[in-house]
Amino acid sequence: MSKRLFILLTFFVVLGLVIPNVVFADVLEVRVAAGEDDSEEDVATGAIDLTSSDLEITEEGEPALNQLVGMRFNGIAIPQGAIITSAYVQFQVDEVDVPGDNRPGTKFLKGEASDNAVSFTDAAFDISSRPTTTAEASWDWPEWLTEDEEGPDQQTSDIAAVIQEIVDRPGWASGNSLVLIITGSGENCAEAYDGEPEAAPLLHIEFTSGPADVTAPGDIVQGVPNDGDWPGAETPDLAFDDDSSTKYLHFKGDFEPDPNTSGSGLQITPAAGST
Repeated sequence: MSKRLFILLTFFVVLGLVIPNVVFADVLEVRVAAGEDDSEEDVATGAIDLTSSDLEITEEGEPALNQLVGMRFNGIAIPQGAIITSAYVQFQVDEVDVPGDNRPGTKFLKGEASDNAVSFTDAAFDISSRPTTTAEASWDWPEWLTEDEEGPDQQTSDIAAVIQEIVDRPGWASGNSLVLIITGSGENCAEAYDGEPEAAPLLHIEFTSGPADVTAPGDIVQGVPNDGDWPGAETPDLAFDDDSSTKYLHFKGDFEPDPNTSGSGLQITPAAGST
């Protein structure tokens, strides 16, 4: 076997061993879990309803009264700085036979700009007084015509950017709570916690924790010297890991992409805060 082929095979074997341990994907689903964790606010008066059996999103009654809907989700086990790839809120239809319960309209969703959002209270304007994210999602909902339906028509659009802004906050920590706020037009009547707890709004998040640090500072990096091509302050044959933000695997030999260089390697960048 030629030296070049051996090096390439070694590279791909190591790549196959390392990469499965580098990026971690996960799915988290959290449902509203208390009566004070979903709320409605009358836009005109600021009056708060914490005990409604349903959530009118975002108009109520005839004539239509515009309102905000707030939802708090607890125990969000996502580390600070994780990469949010997809997210939405799933609702279940409450009722369809009351006049005004189904009016198509455009909805807008933002998050509370907070490291760890607190429960809702009955204080006037409790929802609208909270600071909100810059990121916003919007979507158009059709009429909901089937009671207890819980499918794609009862999902928000992708709100990954909203969740991303929250978990990117310096003070965010895994296990914290977040609040989402919906405004807009039209009415869709969804179950609330005080109506059917098991059908309360459900937050679905898909995320990756980012690359993992496969060595710790002080570990010995063992490998073939790279003929002077090592990063600064790391010296073969046995180099100590003196960099907690990047990791290198090096391979001796001259091959593509540049046959004039002294070799090639694989760089691994860990998630922020890992060791």
